[in-house]
Amino acid sequence: MEKTKDKPKVTCVLYGTLQHRGRLLKQIAALQAEGVECDLIYGDRGELPLDKSDFNFPIKVIPTPAEGHPLLLFIRQIRFCFKASKLIAKSDATHALCFSLTTALAGVLAKRKRSGLKTIFDSNELHIESFINPVKKRLWGIVQKYCVPRCDVIMHAEGNRLEYFKKHHELGEGTHFLLENFPYSIPRDSLRAKPEKPPVRVLYVGVMGSDRYTRELVDIFRSLAPKYSLDFVGPMSADFRKELDDKLESNPAPNIRILPAIPHGEMSNLIQDYHIGIALYKNDNLCNYYCAPNKVYDYIMNGVPVLANDYPGLLQVLEGDGVGACVEKVEYADFSAALDKIVDENRWDNITEEIRHKYSWEAQNPGYLDLYGL
Repeated sequence: MEKTKDKPKVTCVLYGTLQHRGRLLKQIAALQAEGVECDLIYGDRGELPLDKSDFNFPIKVIPTPAEGHPLLLFIRQIRFCFKASKLIAKSDATHALCFSLTTALAGVLAKRKRSGLKTIFDSNELHIESFINPVKKRLWGIVQKYCVPRCDVIMHAEGNRLEYFKKHHELGEGTHFLLENFPYSIPRDSLRAKPEKPPVRVLYVGVMGSDRYTRELVDIFRSLAPKYSLDFVGPMSADFRKELDDKLESNPAPNIRILPAIPHGEMSNLIQDYHIGIALYKNDNLCNYYCAPNKVYDYIMNGVPVLANDYPGLLQVLEGDGVGACVEKVEYADFSAALDKIVDENRWDNITEEIRHKYSWEAQNPGYLDLYGL
């Protein structure tokens, strides 16, 4: 009788806030569904209290505070990687899944001690390109240059990021794999019918502030009344909330509402109450220009076309598949034309079952599992 192949054992490494890392939690869940044992070495920033009972895998916590001088933080992160590498090397893990460049060194150092270990580096963002501080860029650039050729697999969250990384940082023979930030599939019969029009109900969900086009959106949608309404849902600073309240009090806009943030688990139920979703990103670094937006695919999965910037990946999805529209500028004329295009062409009808499956986690899950020989 042929011997059954042993299942892999995966140690994940994270520096950050675990509750905010849906991408990593989906990967762990996908592996567990195949009977793979997973554990986590967690560099806890201390931003949120961690209740280990909320997670169904073992967690080894290494406190790694985020406060203090940036150079001190960098030293702490490197120290965390050394500690994590020792734990991995002593374990019976077959794979080290390192989330972001801040943890890649842990897997690479462990691999030096155990050559059979497979190191998977989830480069979910273009890490050094997102820094403005030249010293941080230089320091993490050195780490990346050392780690990349020693990784077995490098994962990316967006196709343009993958191609950019290969062109500018390709230093080894590791496999590159595209794992996009897609949501879990939602059955079609779970989607509600859209509300009656007018107005066309538009949703902005996410952080609000001076760097999120919030002021501009208020001015734009005040001029789009009564055909379009806009609801903001998400967190903001107390000072910015007061500024918005004063702005709307001095010049009322009855078609605009400011609503509180909600848990991500309630997002689907919220989105289905709207006709169009907004996703905007500042073009101030390559991570934003080659954005890998969860919310765009959340909108699409819930049958809602999207209005977003005209960046390469967004153009390919929204205009290429006809499931939204892109704007060059966050200004009234661009928004009015884009919203009218979505409405006049009934672009929500283009969000077919084929499209929803194409942008679902389930569509890419088989390729992800194949990285582990599953």
